[in-house]
Amino acid sequence: MKTIYQNEKFSLVTHHQIANEDIAHQNIDFTIKIGDKIYWGSATTTENIQYLMEKDKGTGESASGAYHWQTNAIILNQFTVESLVLAVEDIINENSLDCIFYLIPEGD
Repeated sequence: MKTIYQNEKFSLVTHHQIANEDIAHQNIDFTIKIGDKIYWGSATTTENIQYLMEKDKGTGESASGAYHWQTNAIILNQFTVESLVLAVEDIINENSLDCIFYLIPEGD
């Protein structure tokens, strides 16, 4: 696990870095550590969703690309650490963590 961002309020931890060369066609799973709570979530872009739906047309998955679903996810305008941090800060300020992301039970 690698911390990709940390401040006095929260930290973002993931298994891999966000690649700088392609900020549109990515997705990432991450955890948000805030106080003694840990939330799990994902982030992606609309471009990545379109790419996945096109891919599914060829593979037959998701009714041949007719839909896409993703739990505990946010869609970013740009796939950068800065965009992810901005989104998470806003979600925290709006008290929406429990509505958007999965709270990992203690001991898991």
